[in-house]
Amino acid sequence: MTTVSTNNVVTVYTKNNCPQCKITKRKLHILGINYHEHNVDEDPKALEYLIERGLRSLPVVVTEDDTWTGLRMDKLNNLQKNMKIS
Repeated sequence: MTTVSTNNVVTVYTKNNCPQCKITKRKLHILGINYHEHNVDEDPKALEYLIERGLRSLPVVVTEDDTWTGLRMDKLNNLQKNMKIS
């Protein structure tokens, strides 16, 4: 099984019925990248956190070095290359 080094943390902010969110999570799973998910429909504090930072499109992916919104396959593929996968 592929796992990510514990010092590499990926957080994904999602919402219900979001196709781009589902694809992002599926791609992370396929790449073997563990992530923490915050669903803004179920967690109002997560939504508040994003709004305070001017992030209004989902999904939002936060890594140690980068933050982006939307379905970004290029960033997801680069993420695997930049993380220590064992």
